[in-house]
Amino acid sequence: MKVSTIASLFILTLSMATPALSWASDDNPVHSLAQGCYAIQSPQTGKFVHRYTSGGLVNDGQSFGLFDASLATAGRFYFKPTGLDHYMMTDSEGYYLAARLPYHITAGTYAGKFAEWRTDAVPQPDGSYRYRFTVTGLNRTLRHNYSSDSLYFVDELNPYNYTSETDFILVPQTDCTPFPEIQTNVTGNLDALKGDASQPVRGFIDPHTHITSYEFMGGASCTASLSTDSASPAPSTTAAVYTAAGAH
Repeated sequence: MKVSTIASLFILTLSMATPALSWASDDNPVHSLAQGCYAIQSPQTGKFVHRYTSGGLVNDGQSFGLFDASLATAGRFYFKPTGLDHYMMTDSEGYYLAARLPYHITAGTYAGKFAEWRTDAVPQPDGSYRYRFTVTGLNRTLRHNYSSDSLYFVDELNPYNYTSETDFILVPQTDCTPFPEIQTNVTGNLDALKGDASQPVRGFIDPHTHITSYEFMGGASCTASLSTDSASPAPSTTAAVYTAAGAH
């Protein structure tokens, strides 16, 4: 079989096995939050989430609550995606909107499952969205008690969650502090690394194979056995195997 035919089968199989990447569209209200800067506002009171000193020794005594602040002084949160529909939110000084055991809100100082939030968009009649946050580490939804302006997960004195809300408005902001990324500490003339296209390519490769990839990735593969019979005038391909969508 010609190489071009094999390549065509491979592309066709991938198109059949791979779902449309609709989640990558900016039309999705949750996915479009990625790398964005937002203030978190209560629809009920109009107040904004802001960090404050709650006291104690945990996380420098810092926590988050809602204050009657103007948008100019509201907390600014950078939305760092950690997975599909999941974010970590950090304020201008790098504190995480986070949870701590047993069921408390805190201004976290490190990344992890207690600082990661599944984010859901809740459509509104006017076509806008409000957002609901569920912390991964506790699998609990963030609530705002608008009679006390506190953020909470569980309130033993208010088991039916009266005077509370779970859906927040995200107001676009600027001047967020980006999430710190790994630094390469590389300096110099990068053009010197490009080399000369007319010269041989030298370097290192890592040759390896994923022998079971057809079981979970789909796609196509081709195997060929070559005759070693001395009577055979030349090596000949005697078998070809194709896989599609995980079937062998």
